[in-house]
Formats: sequence, C-alpha cells, structure tokens
Amino acid sequence: MFALNLAASREKPRPVPLKQTLPGEFEVTYVEHDIESTDGKMHCWTFVTKGLERYGQHEIVFSLFPPRGKTIQEVAPEIGQMLEGLCFKAQQGKPVKAYDALTMAKDRPFLGQKGPWGLLFIPAIMFEGVEIPFEALAAVLIKGDEIEVMSKSSPLRIASMLGAAYKYYPCPPWSDLNRKPVVSAKEFATSVLAKVDVVRMPGLMVTKSSGLDDTNDVLLRVEGSAMQRLNAYLAGLPDAGVVALLTDPDPEATMRFSWMPGVGRGVIYCDMGKWITGCFVLFVYGPGRPNAEKDAEDGIALSLNSKSWEVLKEVLAKGESTALILNGEGLCLLIQFIQTFSVDNLAPQTFVPKSVSMFQSQEEMKARLGDLTISEYAQKFEKAIQEALAGADLGDACGLMVAVGLKPGKLRVVWCEAVEGSLPQATLDGLYAAFGVIPSIEVKDGPVAFIIKGALKDKKVEAFPDFPSAWTKTLEAAGQKFTTLDGLFKLIWKD
Repeated sequence: MFALNLAASREKPRPVPLKQTLPGEFEVTYVEHDIESTDGKMHCWTFVTKGLERYGQHEIVFSLFPPRGKTIQEVAPEIGQMLEGLCFKAQQGKPVKAYDALTMAKDRPFLGQKGPWGLLFIPAIMFEGVEIPFEALAAVLIKGDEIEVMSKSSPLRIASMLGAAYKYYPCPPWSDLNRKPVVSAKEFATSVLAKVDVVRMPGLMVTKSSGLDDTNDVLLRVEGSAMQRLNAYLAGLPDAGVVALLTDPDPEATMRFSWMPGVGRGVIYCDMGKWITGCFVLFVYGPGRPNAEKDAEDGIALSLNSKSWEVLKEVLAKGESTALILNGEGLCLLIQFIQTFSVDNLAPQTFVPKSVSMFQSQEEMKARLGDLTISEYAQKFEKAIQEALAGADLGDACGLMVAVGLKPGKLRVVWCEAVEGSLPQATLDGLYAAFGVIPSIEVKDGPVAFIIKGALKDKKVEAFPDFPSAWTKTLEAAGQKFTTLDGLFKLIWKD
C-alpha cells in the first residue's frame, strides 16, 4: 500500500514519496507545482517513477490536473497502481518507447470516471521545481474515440491533434480527466486515412520544406534498420494504387503538421525552421499520374507516375541518398539514409544519468536562451561524460555531479565533482578536457545553469546533494542561502 505525506508546499515544490514495495525497489514520488500553458499557470500533480531503468524501461512521468472534487489522497493509490503496471510490463520485457500507446481495460473506470482510457507516451519535458529523470517518457491520458482513431492511424496523429488543440508543441505533457476528446470516430471517417490502405513503418520519416528558403522539397529519411521491411512492402504492391505509410516524427524538425476534423490542416512548432514533419506519407502512383505534391491533413501526399514510382523503389532498394527532380515547378524528392547502430541507453554503462536540474522558470529560461533547447545541450555533456569515463579509473566514487553555468558573451564555467567517494585527479582532468571541446552557446539578459547527476557503473548513490560543494561553500562563506541563480553567480563567478 502507498503511504502518502501531504507536506508538499505549493509555494516551494519538492518531491514526496509514495512508498511501494516491489521486487527491484520500484518507487514513485509526486510533486505539486504549476505548469506554464497558453492559458497561464495551472496547478498540477506530477508523479515520477524510479527503478524502471533496471528493466530496460525509461522512467515515466505522469502529470495530472487535479480532478474536480478529488484530493491527492484519493488519486495517488490508483495512479501508483497504473505506474506499477508499467513496471510489471517492463519486467516481462515489454517496455514502451516514445509515441507508443497502451489501452486500459475498457470496463474499468479510472479515477472514478468511465473509459475507455489509454496512455500515449511522449518524451518528457522539464517543469520548474520537478526533477525529471534523464530521457524519461511522459504518459498522457487519451480517452473515448481517440483510442479507436489512434488504432486506425497512429499515436503520433493523436499527439499532434492534442498539440493543435492546446497550442502546445509538440503535445501537452499533462492529462486532464475532464477534457473532451479531440476527435470522434465519426469525424475520423472523413479523414483520408480512413479511405486508403494504412501501414505503420517505424524508422521512416517524412518532412516538407517550410518555404523559408524558397525551396519546394520533400524529404524522406530512412533508418537503416527500416530498409528491409520498407522495401519488402513496396515490392509487393500492385503497379498502381494508393497507400499511406505512417511515419515517425523527424527529430531534426521544429515544426509539425496537425489536422483537426472540421478545422483542417495546421502547423504546430517550437520555432520557425526549415522542415515541417508529418504523421504519414501518402503515395498515389501509377500510369498517367502527374508528379506533384499536395496537402494531406497532417501528412504529405505525393502523386507519382509509373516511371517515378519505379525509380523511387530502386533508390530505396539500393540505399543510396539521392535527389529526384519530379517536375518543372521545382518539386524535389530528397531521400536520405541514416545508418544508425543499436544502442541500449539503459544497458549497464560507466555513467548512468539520473536527472538534469534547472534553476529558473520556463519563462526566464526561454527569454535567456531564445530558440535554443537546454536539454539538447545537456545531452552533449552527458555524451562527453560517457566517453571520458569509458575505461577510466573511477576510484571509490558512487556518483558524479556536473554543473554547467552560462553567461552572455558565450562565457561558460563547469563544476565537476564525485558524489559519495572520490575520483582520481587524472579522471577529473579527462572529464574537463572532454567538456572543453563542447562549443559554448550564447545566452542573454543573465546567467543560465543546469546540473547533471548520475551514478557510476552499478553503484548506488544514497542521496545527491542539491548543489556542487563549490556553490555551497561560497554561500556559507557569505552567510547566505540560495535564492536565485543570478545572486549565486554574483558571488561565485564574478565578471
């Protein structure tokens, strides 16, 4: 059973444990906090797992707007059981990945409300006051006919619809029991995907140029692991027809097509970039077809004559990146192959990242970083840590803490220290050398900082300190407590 401590402060968010005994020490904590949305700040309960990574499952974050008339005491046990179910799936070798989805039992209410209910999984984002595990997934409730539409199309389409409905890119990471479904089965019947053959094709991505550079390109990117399945499917198609391939979102795109029945096609974005990614690519091919590209809801439609269709299949079979000029109006089909190697981020590693902590509100971070994303920058440091520690002497340290401070003028300072033990000086020197080759980034109007915390190999850290010792000692010497990053950096990092 869960034991719940309700001492969480709304003014100063902190995690509160929900004790749950499971083989492998699975735990859940929750934090009460506010989320920034297009409608302003909204109070939220966020639940975070700990212990899933040992089973090859990225940790799960579940954020819920407090249901009307419910208290945290009433909802916590059921949410804990739901997250516990994901732990059991992972133990059985069935982990979920980004843009996977699960359907709950149709005859079982969730938090007192009738279903059907499901869960959509997307990459988790960071919230002020919440420590989110590295590469965690956010579980988002889907309901009603959204589940049927998702099964006939893809979780990515529902995620894009939610993003359009809530004006939140790429998908709102929270759940609201009282919201209405964004689509009905009747409305989906008007979609082009309800009228053609639909095939899920993991590892295939489709994007269209946004027009910012006056190009008219469509880009197909194919993971090496997807080539055999894609080519086998295309080879079995008739000489003429219509088919829709459900795609993955292109991680390099900052814009995504969305479609809402009765509203039409739109675009959601985090910043205006060169590429708009789609949820599917629709091929209409055969004799007499013109080579053309047309709007297709939240996907991209390509009309190809028989010759162009055969050339496309040959290029895909050879696995050689190329550009096909399709017509005299500048339409170009780019095909790129991405040769990746299977890497299990959850397998035993020298450094196992646990969290990335921030010290400013989302509004302040956005103002100081502009279009940059701190999570991507933090990943460069995580990769550098992995490479620097590979084969290195780890001494008796159990963990590692790396704090990165940024100031206007591309100024940067890195604090690196062992946790619960010590690292040899040569190993620390190797870490600083690896950090030195990472380019600095520009910030404005004040400093920005983040802290990466992680365990070393199979060791366990009992408790990570909040700050590096250099920060703590500086504050103690000044007789002050941490209030703001700006105030701390005036003491520890003077111009």
